[in-house]
Amino acid sequence: MQKAYLFDVDGVLTDPETKKVEHPETFYELVKRVEQGNIVGLITGRSMIFVVEKILVPLEKMINNKQLLQDIFVAAEYGGVLASYNKNGSRRTNVKENTCLPSVIQQEIRGLVNKPPYSETMFYDETKQTMATIELLPIEKRYRKSLEIFKGAQKQLVATLIKILKSHRVENQFKIDQTRIATDIESVDVGKTFATRKIVELMSKMSVFPEKYLAFGDSPVDYEIFEELRHLGKETQFIFVGESKHLVGKPTTGLIRTSKPLDKGTLEFLQKE
Repeated sequence: MQKAYLFDVDGVLTDPETKKVEHPETFYELVKRVEQGNIVGLITGRSMIFVVEKILVPLEKMINNKQLLQDIFVAAEYGGVLASYNKNGSRRTNVKENTCLPSVIQQEIRGLVNKPPYSETMFYDETKQTMATIELLPIEKRYRKSLEIFKGAQKQLVATLIKILKSHRVENQFKIDQTRIATDIESVDVGKTFATRKIVELMSKMSVFPEKYLAFGDSPVDYEIFEELRHLGKETQFIFVGESKHLVGKPTTGLIRTSKPLDKGTLEFLQKE
């Protein structure tokens, strides 16, 4: 049975604080599954540049048979940027232009965030291609400014971003997502559901039809991956490595919880499977 292992990235493969894969064993588990003929997919809001640096380049170095790279698929920026490999192991990307935030708006937001008070606790992510992300600065760059100060500035920022979108008359085309450490401005069309659908479509175009899917997530939004796969009629399990309270009220059929949290939980499942 060919399986497809679909992973969120932040907190699932990478450490949420250091933003990198802290356990080398994780890479070995991914490589092992590819070598066994299975699929590895990444579904994330992170930029393709981030995914390439933190995940794909290490995997490319570890997989000797480059043809096996054809079994790795990526939907970054919530499906706005896709990546796959050809039979020679060359990586190719595709940007969904119809999901791109206009450059004039990106520039306006960038100029806003690069000045106080926002620049004191957050930064504009220059690696995004289709969306704008304003993220919490690492603690060493915040000059001891607390998370509470960031939250206050973030609240003010969101109010200003709403005005910016309205001033450009695109408030119905783009949405603002506020998380614990970031603020995203993205097309209303993208998201974990959209990214899941696109990665399945990408597989089918390459005649890849896994018999079973395992989706890994750590937040309520990752549950959308599981829901969309079931909607598409796929045999699916959802491995949840986040806090149980985040899935209160969700159906538990097909749900697996790990004893360890976050990226440690992912590794725990892969090693025990």
